Amino acid sequence: MLNTSTHAPGMKLEFALLFPRIMFSPARPIRMARQFCHALALLLLVSPTFAQPLDPYRFGLDERLALKVLTWSEDGRRYEIWPAVSGEYRVQSDGTILVPLAGTIKAAGLTAPELSDRVAAALQTTLGALEPPAATVEVVEYRPFYIVGDVGRPGAYPANPGLTVAQAVAISGGADLLASDTVGARTVLNDTETLRSLMIDLLRARMRKARLQAELDGLDDRSDIAFPDSLTHPEGHPALQALIAEELAIFDSRLAAYQLKAETLSDLQTLLRSEIENLQARMRGQSEQTRLARETLENISSLAERGLTRNTNLVEAQRRLIELEGRELNLQNDLYQAQQKATEAERDMVELETQRRTQAATEMQQTNANLERISSRQALFQQLLSDANAEIDSTLIPQVTTRYTILAEGTTEAVDADAATRLSPGDILTVTRQLGP
Repeated sequence: MLNTSTHAPGMKLEFALLFPRIMFSPARPIRMARQFCHALALLLLVSPTFAQPLDPYRFGLDERLALKVLTWSEDGRRYEIWPAVSGEYRVQSDGTILVPLAGTIKAAGLTAPELSDRVAAALQTTLGALEPPAATVEVVEYRPFYIVGDVGRPGAYPANPGLTVAQAVAISGGADLLASDTVGARTVLNDTETLRSLMIDLLRARMRKARLQAELDGLDDRSDIAFPDSLTHPEGHPALQALIAEELAIFDSRLAAYQLKAETLSDLQTLLRSEIENLQARMRGQSEQTRLARETLENISSLAERGLTRNTNLVEAQRRLIELEGRELNLQNDLYQAQQKATEAERDMVELETQRRTQAATEMQQTNANLERISSRQALFQQLLSDANAEIDSTLIPQVTTRYTILAEGTTEAVDADAATRLSPGDILTVTRQLGP
């Protein structure tokens, strides 16, 4: 719909120059409204901001139109929409619409101003008014366009202004694989695309094998991965580099995860070795203190037996020895736990390396089996295409030509079109695909 509140620079001047005699007087409200509608329509045609197509749009069968009729309200001193006749109407199979009070009016083949004038004139006649009322008509729902041929879902689809052939094909499910061609051509095309897909799968498997071999060899530098020099991609060198980049990214990611775990375990081992050395040094000192305390207790016990020292000294020496022996026992337990953790860390390091190699070996085995399967299928489809005497280029991309033709509504001869051609309501678009140029 047109928003009449928006106007282009210079519109006021253009309006004054084009229609200097229009008098907007409350005494003539209906004539004023009709003059304004016609003036605005003409202004839209000449204004550069609202440039319209050279050929005005003409209504067709099965389109839904919105009709608005304005009347002047003396009570409210303003224009109001007349609900008795305003509303939506569908163009019937005979090309007419049935408007209350106006009767049956032909709509098909008319432009919006032409139909508006006819409705206004019919209402004027019916009501016996001095002036016809102001009426406007616009499209609410365009009649459909039709698409047939080599598309996913041929049929009728709602039309929209500016719809292109490419958009219409997309709406209908995309171009089909030679839906109207021979069974043999379809088979060749399908087998060729399958062979091309197998070629890419084989390429991926060979690159994956090179990456896994680098992991099995314990390589830490991506530049050492020995990708085969004979690798080629049906879509060219950039596509090949993209696949190589994927494998390198996987290699870097798995290597980074492995190195992070290995560094963590290595740091833990270093910490535990330092702790063990510290505990062993403390054990030596503690053992010496315990030995001295034991000798002291023996000396005091000898003196106590001869009555040369007090019993309290003996008790204190015994307490001191028990305390030192307890400390020594605790240090022994701590040393044992630290040694056990160091053993576990060393085992985890070995397990980490083993797990890395085992995973790579398992994937290598699966990749080799996949290579054999893909190679076998590739040979099969190559033989099938050879038996069919199919000529395929080196990229395994069969040449498919797509042709578009449009049969405009009301015409008998279709014209060629391209993907950017715009469709009109009622057009019949035919899509034809074939092998070769």
